[in-house]
Amino acid sequence: MFSHVMATILCDVVQSKENSRTESQWNLVQDSLVQQINQLKLSRERFACTEMLNALLHRRDVYELTLCYKYDGELYCVSKKPVQGTKFCGELIDKGFTSAEWDSFPQYSVWVHSGKIFGTIK
Repeated sequence: MFSHVMATILCDVVQSKENSRTESQWNLVQDSLVQQINQLKLSRERFACTEMLNALLHRRDVYELTLCYKYDGELYCVSKKPVQGTKFCGELIDKGFTSAEWDSFPQYSVWVHSGKIFGTIK
């Protein structure tokens, strides 16, 4: 059971990236994973699976998602890597917006590899 849950966690996290799942789609997957983890009998197994899931989610948030601002109908990403379907945020910086103007722009988490929106930040 333990190795099955570990394999399921790895597969689901990888598939989330490959399929560019949205945040709401991922939340359903994560709820299912947590239920499977909670069914493990040994606390060390639950701990190991929880830690692995947390590490993979941290990696996703840091390396596979990027912040994008929406301005004038276009997405502008802060990632230094090119993100498909978006423009670089430097173009907005050159316009000299105030902090209040930056804060008013809609913000999204976007998959770096596909440019698809993962979720809304604000």
